[in-house]
Amino acid sequence: YKAQTNVSTSDLIELSTAHCKEMIINTTDDNTASYTVTITIDVDDKELANKILDEVDYKISKSGNGIEMDLEWPFRSFSNSSGLFGAKTSITMKNGKKFDYSGRMKVKMIAEVNIPKKNKLEIEGRHSTLQLGHMSNEVEIDIEHATLNANDMKAADIDIAHTTMSIGNVYGETAISLSHSKLNGMKVGSGKIDLSHSRLELIETGNASVNLSHSNADIEKGGNMELNSMQHSELEMNTAGEVIANSLQHSTLDIETAANVMVRNGQHGKIIIGKLTNFEFKSGGFTQVHIGSVSGLVDINTQHSNISIDELGSSVTKVDIENQFASVSIGTSNIKNFNLYVNDGKHTTVRISSGVKKKSDGYYTKGTGNDALEINVNCPHCTVNL
Repeated sequence: YKAQTNVSTSDLIELSTAHCKEMIINTTDDNTASYTVTITIDVDDKELANKILDEVDYKISKSGNGIEMDLEWPFRSFSNSSGLFGAKTSITMKNGKKFDYSGRMKVKMIAEVNIPKKNKLEIEGRHSTLQLGHMSNEVEIDIEHATLNANDMKAADIDIAHTTMSIGNVYGETAISLSHSKLNGMKVGSGKIDLSHSRLELIETGNASVNLSHSNADIEKGGNMELNSMQHSELEMNTAGEVIANSLQHSTLDIETAANVMVRNGQHGKIIIGKLTNFEFKSGGFTQVHIGSVSGLVDINTQHSNISIDELGSSVTKVDIENQFASVSIGTSNIKNFNLYVNDGKHTTVRISSGVKKKSDGYYTKGTGNDALEINVNCPHCTVNL
């Protein structure tokens, strides 16, 4: 089944398919769109097969936005069943015509499509395997129970379910929504990332608004990230800009290097940051916090959360920690002069390093005291390690 039509540069190309074993979408510099659909019926009755194939109809339709290519499964219903008297196949075509066959019938559909790379494209697909070439315009993808391999594109709106997908570079705005799916790609632009029971692997992303539920995301390099919600999930990044986590629930945030990280609320999770300037933890509890090195400020308000800061940089300006029923460990070897105040010292165990002097309960000093950094730890029923 073949067709071809001319395409203007302003036309939106709408392409849909279902139950296509393989669809190759070639992108060209031409101003035409075409397709070749091949349907193979594996059955003993050649006459019946020809009658079925005669009822199949494909076409390219003009729409208000551009052109439509409906290359879907040609049957309204198709069922194979086995009973006491053998197998049976029942078919209803899209035009309502019915066929019955006493035996099992196999049908395979493959397609090759050619479209201009400079036009906008919308793809809808179900139960199919697709390959998409390079697009120099925007692409909207809505597929489920499928596999898609795509090349570079200008911008992308990706909405997939129960699907495995790989992409090249997306140079502009990118929206990614995954449900029970896996996506891996190279560089994508700024936009939104929403994952549910899914896995995402990217080499680089721009600024992003993120929601994760029962999912894993691995991003080599990220821009500024706003984590609106993370539930039972894990986000791992090598580098990031400003990171704001509004809600971390039973989740792990693991970043090797970031500019600044603010966690507005974290419960029953892990926060692991290798190196950053400022770290703020506004509220929460039952969270493990491990910071490698911090060069700006530390401001933590939590409870029942073990906190470990390996190294305070010499330029640190503020360290305020509120916690309870936990441990707090702070590396201070780079700080020449500091005063440590531990509130509620009677119910807190303080272990100090060499060079630190105890002045009184809850008050410790190091150095001359001139221009000393104030380290405030309000942590009743805790162990504080300096």
